[in-house]
Amino acid sequence: MNRIAHLLEQRGASLDPGEPCPPHWANLARMLASRYPVFDGIRPRLGYTEPFAAESPQERQLCETLAQSGFLTRERQSYYRRSDDSRKVRFLTGGWLEHLAALALEEAGAEAALPSTVLYWKVDEYDGKNEVDVIARRGNRLIFVSCKCLRAAFDDSQNGAARLRTKLMQYVLEADDLADHFGRPGDAVVLVVTTDLIDEINGDRSRYPALFGKARALDVELISLEHLSWGRLLARMKALLGERS
Repeated sequence: MNRIAHLLEQRGASLDPGEPCPPHWANLARMLASRYPVFDGIRPRLGYTEPFAAESPQERQLCETLAQSGFLTRERQSYYRRSDDSRKVRFLTGGWLEHLAALALEEAGAEAALPSTVLYWKVDEYDGKNEVDVIARRGNRLIFVSCKCLRAAFDDSQNGAARLRTKLMQYVLEADDLADHFGRPGDAVVLVVTTDLIDEINGDRSRYPALFGKARALDVELISLEHLSWGRLLARMKALLGERS
């Protein structure tokens, strides 16, 4: 962490590393990634503390796992989110993806990976802050990661697709802004989203080619739902860091 903070200080930014997740949450983060389409079904209901019912055997199994881990409470046939631990609330509502990305970067060869960071900066008479979901380091190279929890299925309806495309493109541009502001030659920027962007049935075609084209043009590594399983995510991070599998 100290080396990351030092590199950022040279770029006019100070680092608030945030509070790391307990190590035993790692398996839970990997499980949520591998079963994200099921988790996505209950995710909107986790924004509230009212009880909700699992709507399928798969949801019930996932809710039972979360209850056994202390993230949900079961009340007869219903579940509700525990609100007495802000770290658990944040983990369920998106922190798990940041934790997952940091774990994968460290396993892939990064010397440090910090989730849930805040950067404070000052340029001339202007100052501000940026939340950066993960900052990792390999040597003197920094990797900035933006994580976005979205619906798993790509919305093919006319209005839904337009809104989603706009949102996804904005996220690519926001990730690129991190490189413009804090990056240096050799650094990397990654955008991780939980939406299915590859149509495997139709020859692995991109569901949004312009997004992948823009990401490539801006040198933003785009990782979507298809590569969130642990093995695939680890392979992507190793390639990013120049490691051989």
